[in-house]
Amino acid sequence: MGDHRADIKIEFTMHGKTYKFDARLNWAPDDDGIDCRIVEWFGACWSDAKRRYDEAVWESQQKQREQETERKDHEELARLKAKYEVQ
Repeated sequence: MGDHRADIKIEFTMHGKTYKFDARLNWAPDDDGIDCRIVEWFGACWSDAKRRYDEAVWESQQKQREQETERKDHEELARLKAKYEVQ
């Protein structure tokens, strides 16, 4: 008596990675009815998936950032040449 264990299996995929949770938890209700270990695990998975997503976006935009920097450098070079070159 007193053992209210639940076998819990969770699997989801987010931003190309699959996360799995497999536990046998004893029921201990809290304010929202979800075991804190599940909430913490899901939060950690979400943080990892968001980091992976942000890195992929950053990498995909790298060439665009480089091109924009080069364009600004050329504009600045033209401005300085016009200002300082003797004609």
